[in-house]
Amino acid sequence: MQIISPTDFYNQYINFDFDKLLIDNDNQYINDNNYYLSYKNSYLISSKDNYSTLQSLIYEINSLSSFNSSVNIDSNIILFNSNISNLLLFNKYKFIYKQLIISQRLLFDNFIEYIKNLNSLSNNQLYTPSPASSIKSKKSFISKFTSKFKK
Repeated sequence: MQIISPTDFYNQYINFDFDKLLIDNDNQYINDNNYYLSYKNSYLISSKDNYSTLQSLIYEINSLSSFNSSVNIDSNIILFNSNISNLLLFNKYKFIYKQLIISQRLLFDNFIEYIKNLNSLSNNQLYTPSPASSIKSKKSFISKFTSKFKK
């Protein structure tokens, strides 16, 4: 199993310059709390929690990996001197580690996709019209429609 180091994890998922992806596209939502900043803060909180969990998991995996010492009897048979409870715990931590990495990758990919969506939107697509303007436009449509029948 290839274990990602905490430093690599931090650099890849937390220290990533997400703002640059918006700045490069001259996106107006870079400072918008409703569309970007709250989502970014939520991502960073989750990623930092995953980072601290990863650190403790790696410590546990490394401490438990030393229990498995091999004893060579001949070239065809290798016996392992191990405690079954340690082996079960080791496998449990490996499973949790894999799940953590998968969930972090998904979290990261979703955030990148969200930024791409923000960059693909035109400036007017996130604008919601005021209720007064939508009522006025409906009223003018109805008045135009009814005026044809009055003649």
